[in-house]
Amino acid sequence: MRVILLILSVFFSVALVAGQTGSNEKRIDRSFDVTLEKSNYVLLEPITATFSFSLRPGESFPRLLETTSITIKGRDGVRRFSKLTNVVNSSPTESLPPSRSSSLKQIVEMDKTREPAEKMGVHSAAEIITCTDIFFPIPGKYTVQFSFRGAKSKEIEINIETPVGINDEAFAVLKKYDDPLSFRWVFENGDGSDVLRKFVADFPNSVYHDYSAYELGLLLFYRNDLEGSRTVLTSLQTSPNPVLSKKATALLKNIESEIINAQEGAQPMFEARLEKNNYVAFEPMFVEFTLKRTNTPTISRPSQDTVVRITKGKKTREFTGLTKAILNGGIQQLPGQTMPEKYEVSVLIDRISEFFPSPGSYTVQFILNGQSSAPLNITISPLENRDKEAFNFLRRQNCDVVFNCIWAKKDKVAALEEFVDTFGDTVFGDFAIKTLADFYLANGEIFRAKIQFEKISASNRPVIAKKAKRSLSEIKTQLSQ
Repeated sequence: MRVILLILSVFFSVALVAGQTGSNEKRIDRSFDVTLEKSNYVLLEPITATFSFSLRPGESFPRLLETTSITIKGRDGVRRFSKLTNVVNSSPTESLPPSRSSSLKQIVEMDKTREPAEKMGVHSAAEIITCTDIFFPIPGKYTVQFSFRGAKSKEIEINIETPVGINDEAFAVLKKYDDPLSFRWVFENGDGSDVLRKFVADFPNSVYHDYSAYELGLLLFYRNDLEGSRTVLTSLQTSPNPVLSKKATALLKNIESEIINAQEGAQPMFEARLEKNNYVAFEPMFVEFTLKRTNTPTISRPSQDTVVRITKGKKTREFTGLTKAILNGGIQQLPGQTMPEKYEVSVLIDRISEFFPSPGSYTVQFILNGQSSAPLNITISPLENRDKEAFNFLRRQNCDVVFNCIWAKKDKVAALEEFVDTFGDTVFGDFAIKTLADFYLANGEIFRAKIQFEKISASNRPVIAKKAKRSLSEIKTQLSQ
């Protein structure tokens, strides 16, 4: 009888557990997983995690770093933390230093708008985990698992290594401070900002650079050093870390608004636009400037007075002047001459080989009269096929991509005519046709100029088409007289 009762007791216990498990599975029936950008890190290196998760109707979009917990298995045992943020609250089994209880720095929220979810679709978001000094205090192999609203990710194995080389030098600086990657020490120490600025400059190739550079840009923004912040953040727009790139771009928009608001009515407006975002190597560019009248008698010369700040990766360079042509002296406003409140100027950039010597992604800013344009992102692709043949032709003729050599050497006219006939359909074609048309017009060969201008009057480059139509109108007027 006791055996039967024991069996029945076990049966009902199993049934009860099974029922609870089924109910529990129903409660956490959601999609959730986490992937890391790589499996090997060094001590203190921030970790970028991509979260994939589903939301139920009515659920708000979560602050993932605050609502996701992590379980870590290592040679020091199993530990669980209930948050992934710089302000970390652990489970009762893990106590944290008092410094973790708060953070002095403001955080720019980059999460999606927390509106209720309308669909059960899977969402994806990337975040940076910076609590690595607490999560992974010593080198070794770890297994981590993330939990979100009852659902668990797959277990992930990662390896934490001892930093070497430039990373070791940078690590030696960071480990001097408590809670190093929250950068509390920057705010708590009088020379903190100088130390951070030096850290960013001294270790550009370390694994800590981009994250620390973003923090420096954020700090400068809060201290109203808008230009300094913009310089730092612009370089991060091309960061290989998608989260930092996104944050830097968003913060730059705020900075641009702050600068415009501060300058409204006090300084001339300055904007710059390119015709497109994608070019092939050595392809000339037109930039269109919008300027506001200044109170000085000297009119700005955008082609020569503009400073160009170009960033590729972590390297930023500056050039003065957009063209190889030199115009001495300033342009003076004549007595009685009235300049419009706002005017637009298009300038051809022909220093392409200097500005963009190799294919890749670049961020470009134009600076004039102390004002900076919004950062412009462009991509330079390698030369291929007919475009490559056209460029090789120019190189053999010792000419630049807009045939400026024609004005110095008349024997280049035949080469330009050959180029137009052979390569007029390449990315360099419209520029060559316009140069040839201008040359004919300057030498009084109106009909020959007219033929060339007609070729480019419908160019897909608005500036060239506009100039061609204007020249055709002037030619028509001349011929009618």
